[in-house]
Amino acid sequence: MLLASELRWSPREISLGDTHIKITLIDNPAAGNHSQLSCDELVRLIRDQGHKVNYQSSKKKKWKKAIEKPCDIIVIAGGDGTVGKVATLLIGNRTPIAILPMGTANNIATTLGLTSRSVPDLIKGWTTARPVNFDAGLAKGPWGSQHFIEGFGLGLFAETMFQLDESEALDRSGSDNPKEVIPKVVNILNYQLKTFASKEMVVQLEYQLRWTAGASDPCV
Repeated sequence: MLLASELRWSPREISLGDTHIKITLIDNPAAGNHSQLSCDELVRLIRDQGHKVNYQSSKKKKWKKAIEKPCDIIVIAGGDGTVGKVATLLIGNRTPIAILPMGTANNIATTLGLTSRSVPDLIKGWTTARPVNFDAGLAKGPWGSQHFIEGFGLGLFAETMFQLDESEALDRSGSDNPKEVIPKVVNILNYQLKTFASKEMVVQLEYQLRWTAGASDPCV
């Protein structure tokens, strides 16, 4: 498996000034906790600045077609998972991305210096914001290749996270209470521990051989 860092996304230079901006908003309504702004509140804040907004939930399939349509900015409201899911599909697209950090960790937004500002303040700043480039990682393996934004994992925990996403068990629970969520995750992890087969693999990072993962290494 090869992990390489490639500059894959470069926003087009724009000069928005005080003009009304056409926004495509991809929102994860399940991100963070109940203290986060609702989808209606987000749309209202954006429209209050005089912008046009096309709202799409990341939980619905229509958002993938929505980001293909022309707009001035694609706004991602959610955590690192939502940002990564949307941003990887926009590699090669010159439309700027704006992040509204509304997840739990918000690592990507923190790296970009966005978490120290409120959501309303971030929205107000779009007309004067300066586009910047950022790197996307590229992982290649027997399965093919896949881009990633924040991080790339494999092994036991990566498989467990995949199973959680596929089953949508946490979404169906409708709860963000750790006392309810953690037991569900632990049950799936226990099952994976009993059935997951360890594999030996060789990993190259930026074309330099760094380490070989053996059977005792459950994840990377």
